[in-house]
Amino acid sequence: YDASSETVSHYFDNPELRTYALYQIRCITPSHQPNTIWAAYYGNRIVCLQRQEMQIKVLKSFTLDDYSNESGEIDCMVEDSKGNLWIGAQNATFRYNVASGAVNQIVDVEGQVASIAITSTGQVWFAMKDGGLIRYHKQKPEKIETTFGINSFADDGQGHFWIATSEGEIIRYDVTNGIFSDFTTTCGMEGNVINDIIADSKGNLWIVSNQQIRIFDQQTNALRNISTADENVEMQRFLPHAVYYDKEGQVVYLGGIPGITTV
Repeated sequence: YDASSETVSHYFDNPELRTYALYQIRCITPSHQPNTIWAAYYGNRIVCLQRQEMQIKVLKSFTLDDYSNESGEIDCMVEDSKGNLWIGAQNATFRYNVASGAVNQIVDVEGQVASIAITSTGQVWFAMKDGGLIRYHKQKPEKIETTFGINSFADDGQGHFWIATSEGEIIRYDVTNGIFSDFTTTCGMEGNVINDIIADSKGNLWIVSNQQIRIFDQQTNALRNISTADENVEMQRFLPHAVYYDKEGQVVYLGGIPGITTV
């Protein structure tokens, strides 16, 4: 989708892409290479796609089945600045080196990874579905235990991780002092299922549930609410793993039913 011209091209327009089951996408993450993304789809498969004008081209593709028989489906991916793609699947975690094509399982990270974050210092953090944060630094894991499961988490760039729990809570983790603080009530949450949480360049939190978006300004504690019931919101539902923050344009893209909206 080209926002400037409001034109759309479909992967099926390219004959070489028709053999890829890209109608069943599990997650998408941007690459550091311009106009390029990584997409994971059902069957533990990953493809690297690049936009060339309005055409979609395949650069690389591989499957985790070549490296593990029990990985499960892929839930999340993040590419770091050193050319590694970190992959969280239902039963295993992997690191893919973009240059060499080597895939290594991170055996020290056990369990289902709900979300992955790369800090500005290059540290890799994993949020575990059944609870706990894992800091993976210099190939050594350090686990921080939690009493709650995790659906999503976000690095605000200010020394905090914001965690959306499986119980609909919002928890802030201070990396420096190791303290967890409950912001559920402050963020206006009432036990709603939280699909995603992201932070923009100003440190504002975007908390996305099925029918609502709450935007929390952590500097002023101001809260803004956007609902699918609003007249200017042409969405019936926001979908999980379908939110993206464009840092350059400072625009949030949200996918749902029946399409995409921007805020």
